[in-house]
Amino acid sequence: MSEVQLDAAVRKDASASEKRTARSYVSDALINADAPLVSAKLSHRFLPGLWQAAMNIVLEWFEIEHASLVLRDRLREIAGDGDNWDCPAVSFDDETMDKYVAEVTGSAGIILQNLETAYVRMQDDDIDDHFPTSVLDAALVVLVNAWGPLHTRRALTEQVQVLLSGVNEPVNFMEPCRLVDQRTLARKRADKRRRSEERKEHHDEVRLGHDQVPSAPALTEGSERWITAFTSTDVSPDGEAAWVVSLRSHDKNGRIDERTFGAVMKDPTGRAAAVEGLRACVMEACRETLKAHLTIETPSEFLIRGVTDAHVPGVRLENESDSWREIDEIMETHSVHHRLRSRASDADLSVRSAVMMRDLLGS
Repeated sequence: MSEVQLDAAVRKDASASEKRTARSYVSDALINADAPLVSAKLSHRFLPGLWQAAMNIVLEWFEIEHASLVLRDRLREIAGDGDNWDCPAVSFDDETMDKYVAEVTGSAGIILQNLETAYVRMQDDDIDDHFPTSVLDAALVVLVNAWGPLHTRRALTEQVQVLLSGVNEPVNFMEPCRLVDQRTLARKRADKRRRSEERKEHHDEVRLGHDQVPSAPALTEGSERWITAFTSTDVSPDGEAAWVVSLRSHDKNGRIDERTFGAVMKDPTGRAAAVEGLRACVMEACRETLKAHLTIETPSEFLIRGVTDAHVPGVRLENESDSWREIDEIMETHSVHHRLRSRASDADLSVRSAVMMRDLLGS
């Protein structure tokens, strides 16, 4: 490889890493919006609120012509129709419409407040130029999986038409009366994943999640351990989320064990993947030892809040209760500390996490 080619490859990898980091910040912000939406009794307007929030950011960031080009580019990338393609848009009488618009506006406001946190984090990392497209792409992943491809294209088309008429404001999009059947979608994702795994059998060991250092002898059962772990999540454009954990542990005799593991699941927001990643992290790090001193680093503010603000409504959801219970039980038995970091303090953990994330999501 020539020096020019090497330089281009390094820049491409750096750009991909920046985009993954930006996506993780946006995903985290959207997850953190759950609690205030629940408190405001607006969680049922999350989808149209997300649409309005994303459009507000795109239209504030770009001039009309540029915004139109960005939206049309995304429009071309959305394929398929969804099982709700023939469902009409919801309709309301005037009084109900006024209430609907007010609720959507309130939902969008809460989401925008949380997205400001993502923007600040991107500024700190000097990657804020990815902010508008990261928000748009994250929103479209969620909306395509909920509204369906056809209705999401309809929303984008309506917005582009308004922009082309010279009006620089978000469309009050009326969502379909029925969302996509998630069970059907899950079966399709499972079929796709199975076919992908059949084509990549030589990657099975990595996909199962263990990348141990061969020269490191196994730590003895019951020994005291000191562990540093980095856990991260990312969401692909087709609505699959991956969680990855990379950890390094040593015992009092200096023996070192290194592991990197992860998995893919159908999860457009990345919330379930983040919780599962944390659960897997504490279970793996603390298994077969009487006392673990575990430091977990993560870019996810949501996970930090899940540990420190468990009593706040919306921080922990009911369908996550089993995972959080396991996490709490481990934390009561062992010494576990959490740090909010965009990258692991141990650079090697970040590198190994990034490599596995690319393997799992293919990007």
